[in-house]
Amino acid sequence: MLDCELRPGQQNCQKGTPEFLRNTMRMVDELNLSDSVLFRLDSGNDAFDNLKLLLKSPYYFVIKKNRRTEKREDWLRIAQERGFAEEQRAGETVYTGVLKGQHPKASEKDALPDIDQIFRITERTIECIMKFYIGDPWYPVFRKIYEGFG
Repeated sequence: MLDCELRPGQQNCQKGTPEFLRNTMRMVDELNLSDSVLFRLDSGNDAFDNLKLLLKSPYYFVIKKNRRTEKREDWLRIAQERGFAEEQRAGETVYTGVLKGQHPKASEKDALPDIDQIFRITERTIECIMKFYIGDPWYPVFRKIYEGFG
């Protein structure tokens, strides 16, 4: 690990990140490494500015996607249409796959390669049934909650 940074909790995680990445890349370049380098960024750093820097660099990177306003139902539909389905157990199906294409904010002048969005979507279709005994002190509370769903 190189050039790790802890930030105050109230600071926006994207603040200063492009400069931080440029500085870290310069440091990596100076090391003249023969092995591959991987940059790993959290979902708060999935900004297009960071992506452009990393796509133009010789380094590998993984950035967790932040769904923001994207709906879960849309991702489930994409997963069902384009993913590989595997039933983990009764009522639980996991879809995995890759979406390949340009970033929505990329233009032709950016001259960026396609990106791979790797997804893993879990669909649960079975209800959870909880069993409580009448003598359990929490029984009246859970019964009231359960009856509220009926």
